[in-house]
Amino acid sequence: MPPTSHPVPIPPKARWLALSLLPLVLFGPYYVYDLPGATNRKLQNVWKGQEEGAESAWQLWFGSLYIAHFLPNIFMPFVSVWLIKLVGPRALLAVLVTVAWAGSAMFAFGVQHATFAAMIGGRLILGLAAELLGVAQAGLSRRWVHDDAGLVSTLEWNLFVARLASILNDVISPALAASPGATESSSAWVGSVTCMVSLLAGLVVFALDWSTFGREPESEDKPGEETTASSEPSTETVPPLPTQFYLLTASMLCLAGSTIPFINVASNYAYRHGTNDPVLAGALMAIPDVICVISRPMWASLLDSGSRGGTPFRHVGRALFASGVLIVAAHLCLSGPAPIIGLVLLGIGHSLCSKIWPLIALAVPKGRDVPGSFAIATALMNSSLALGSLLVACAAATDPSYTSTNIILSGLATAGALLGAALDLADINFVAPKPESEEHHQASVSLEEPVQGASASGDVLRRRTWGSRVSYEVYIPEAGMIRMDVGEDEGERGVSWSY
Repeated sequence: MPPTSHPVPIPPKARWLALSLLPLVLFGPYYVYDLPGATNRKLQNVWKGQEEGAESAWQLWFGSLYIAHFLPNIFMPFVSVWLIKLVGPRALLAVLVTVAWAGSAMFAFGVQHATFAAMIGGRLILGLAAELLGVAQAGLSRRWVHDDAGLVSTLEWNLFVARLASILNDVISPALAASPGATESSSAWVGSVTCMVSLLAGLVVFALDWSTFGREPESEDKPGEETTASSEPSTETVPPLPTQFYLLTASMLCLAGSTIPFINVASNYAYRHGTNDPVLAGALMAIPDVICVISRPMWASLLDSGSRGGTPFRHVGRALFASGVLIVAAHLCLSGPAPIIGLVLLGIGHSLCSKIWPLIALAVPKGRDVPGSFAIATALMNSSLALGSLLVACAAATDPSYTSTNIILSGLATAGALLGAALDLADINFVAPKPESEEHHQASVSLEEPVQGASASGDVLRRRTWGSRVSYEVYIPEAGMIRMDVGEDEGERGVSWSY
């Protein structure tokens, strides 16, 4: 159905309060995501002495904490399409922040009582909530911004706050765990408190949204309903996904699988290589995240300068190859005498790789469902991260020096670089279909075009116009592609979302 107008005036104070609280919704879940990695040595004390060969057994259990977080995200990209339409972003956000807090509390309880089933269960629940929180957060952010340009800035700010939470965890959690009188569960309960802050922020946003907009707008599509554009019968055959889509996705899987699982164990790696201070080890673990935050503007400029003919960064294969080379060099340094240089290179390679990820949507041919195709790529990505975590755990269990781990991951990064080179040889052209006119509601014109310079999480990747209506495709962290439709009817603005 077409977007429905929402003429309800928004009080300025309520708007700014909502936009100030919405970034906090993901603060807690992002803070506790890497909590096991930041407090690796402290958590190991819970396991030590329980059985012979505790070191090897702990590595496997530690890996399972991250595997449990990734497993729900293999399926949630497909469920999210149905769930967000069923209840709407407001109710979904309130439920998910509650679930995330419950998962963090269960994990802290498991740490305190050395109950590993509770620890893994808490991580599983937390991963289940994290997949959809970004979707609900983005949907509510759209309602509260003044204009379309403000949406990109708002989503970028939300992402910055979430990544800042990860960096703070890497620094604060080890320091707290090493403080006098601290127990193994102290940092875990602090993580649960951050999720409580996200819960309170989410509930306040829920109340503000309800008092301002009332019931969920009817323009939110419900399960089983179709939009006006898609309700017309079509005899067109759905085109298959091109080879370039699979090359790009496979390269991304290899590169992400060779970086994120190692970042999760970076503090224990630093401890094993002479850094006896757990606080310093946690700070070293934060290096890749800090590099990702700092380098975003640099990659944006590079992607813009690398474009040809008005297309957003055509040479993606070369960028993937460069990312792979950086990651291989990082693991060679990490297996040698230059760990800090290795962590810096790992952060640079991972930053470039994550910048390219949203461009998968532009490899989807016209006539193919973009959110559905992106859900496939997202599910495969989380499968890769789960398998990568298992691979790192098994390698670390047999070789605590992490030399074998770095050799294996460098091989995986090499495969990603070669797939990027193959993608470049295929000469993929990430260009939306050329502008074309077509009949739409008698007198309107349809135009589809890429948005210049848009290539990052939170960026608008593609824009389509139908007369007075505009459709944007936006990439949301932890969620994938979302289409936003904006309309102007008799001076009133209407917005609807598709997932």
